[in-house]
Amino acid sequence: MATREKWLPTEVPRRNRPSRLSLAPPQRPEAEKKPPKIVSLIERAEEFRRLLDTGQVKNQAELARTFRLTRARVNQLLQLLDLHPEILAYAKGLPPGTPTKMVSERGLRPLLKLTPGQQLRKAGQVVAGFRR
Repeated sequence: MATREKWLPTEVPRRNRPSRLSLAPPQRPEAEKKPPKIVSLIERAEEFRRLLDTGQVKNQAELARTFRLTRARVNQLLQLLDLHPEILAYAKGLPPGTPTKMVSERGLRPLLKLTPGQQLRKAGQVVAGFRR
């Protein structure tokens, strides 16, 4: 037991070292900033609607097979197009670098249960930065 105590340090080293931890998120150059995910989801929903309207695909099930998605997911994306046009235009116009959580698909889904007028009134509370 005496041999074990010899190799143990008697005091804790006390050297101040500068921290490399940065609390601020890394800043990306303007060229690297991506648009928020909701923009690409709305664009994909518009593409799905165009494919259905032109007859290039028969139905949502064929869309799901083509894009390797579930039928439920295709339906969720197409339902985004039921939002009021002002809300859709706002979401599609978000600039690159906008935080994804600011306007999300999950945040917009409750609006789909409302009438267009109610959507506009409620959007100010649900969609960050939206103003009529």
